[in-house]
Amino acid sequence: MFNRALLQSRVAVNVPTRTIAVPLVSATKNTHWGAKFSPVRWYSSSDPTAEEARIHKKLVDAFETQEVRVQDVSGGCGSMYAIHITSPKFNSLTTIKQHQMVNEILKEDIPKWHGLQLRTMKKK
Repeated sequence: MFNRALLQSRVAVNVPTRTIAVPLVSATKNTHWGAKFSPVRWYSSSDPTAEEARIHKKLVDAFETQEVRVQDVSGGCGSMYAIHITSPKFNSLTTIKQHQMVNEILKEDIPKWHGLQLRTMKKK
């Protein structure tokens, strides 16, 4: 079946008729075959989409900070976004309250999306 060295560099995946090996992939380390992957903009092009730019502007205006990242992680169709915000407005709030603030600002947009990956941080 598989030898020990092969299992250390790959993950066995059960398929109904056979077992195949899939390489382990890391954003910072090489895979078994030496390919290196960039952790930046996995799912969309290097230029922000119009929707990413609109959401970014809305959040920058609301939180008065330039530390906002918005990325379409749906493959370009605009149904899921990863958002990272660092703001001094979060300093006295719990994570839940921070997320509620962001959800309130994006309340018209969120119902159109399939999902949202939200990360908020306090500015030190």
